Amino acid sequence: MSGLRNMLLEPRFVRISHVLTIVVPLAWWSICYAIWVHKGCRAFLPFISEFDMWEPEDTIFTVGVSLTAVLLLIRMLQLYFAQRPRIRRFELGRKWSVLHELTLVPGTLGVCCAAGLAFVPWNDNLPLHVALADCIFYSGVTWCIAATSLTWRLSKIVPALTKGLRWRIRGSVVAAVSLI
Repeated sequence: MSGLRNMLLEPRFVRISHVLTIVVPLAWWSICYAIWVHKGCRAFLPFISEFDMWEPEDTIFTVGVSLTAVLLLIRMLQLYFAQRPRIRRFELGRKWSVLHELTLVPGTLGVCCAAGLAFVPWNDNLPLHVALADCIFYSGVTWCIAATSLTWRLSKIVPALTKGLRWRIRGSVVAAVSLI
């Protein structure tokens, strides 16, 4: 496991995966949207699931969402492995260690549901599509809140972690409120 951890935390790999996690979803979404508008559909933002109904957007959507899911899994594991030694070194206590381990559950579940959603268009199986989408939303928000809470706790000891923390807290709150 340390080989995987070392590879995931190698600085160049972290930078590349960070950039790709932003660029890949923006690219496939933009391409699908441009095709959508070019075909004569209304330019007002469609439901993202509409991209998975007709070719060529269907293939672009499936490949793009699958790649995005893999990239998100990598980023989640990078954060997990980066925080793990700090939690142990600073002896934050059992509850923070358990919360840290448990972040893998909603994170992995959300990523797996995203990958599954890429292959289940709503017009083929609406109940499954909705269940996968709900899983993505709820597990994603759960992961965000848990990961942000851990970063907040660690920022009390490592002040450098406060950079961007307010935005993460705001994003977690907005995401949680949006599910209500």
